[in-house]
Amino acid sequence: MKHIIILMIIFFIGTAAFAQEPACPTVSVSAPNEAIPAGQDVSYTANVSGGSGDFTYNWSVSAGSITSGQGTPSITVDSKGMANSSITATLEVGGMSRSCSNTSSATASISEEAKPVKNGKAKTKAKPGKAKTKS
Repeated sequence: MKHIIILMIIFFIGTAAFAQEPACPTVSVSAPNEAIPAGQDVSYTANVSGGSGDFTYNWSVSAGSITSGQGTPSITVDSKGMANSSITATLEVGGMSRSCSNTSSATASISEEAKPVKNGKAKTKAKPGKAKTKS
């Protein structure tokens, strides 16, 4: 009887040692491909693929401030006063196995501030009056 119990214990320990954890999800972050004019919002989006679970999203940024989306898969960052620089958003995803890589980041370039158009009209040199024609 002792031998059977010992064999059962060895079997269960051996089975537990070979149990596999679920596959790790892949974490990535996307940012705009084109430079964003300073003062405009910059959007970053997380993609967690290849896994399932109740994931949590913790974002941080290298500059500017997160104006919306903290705790969700997408954030918006204010780029006011950041001309000719860049903003890197880093995401840490919670709710994964500790053996999985759970961080990713992406960088957006910030260009000069866009120049406003006055009254939405282009300037012209034409003067009101009658058109002159030659015959």
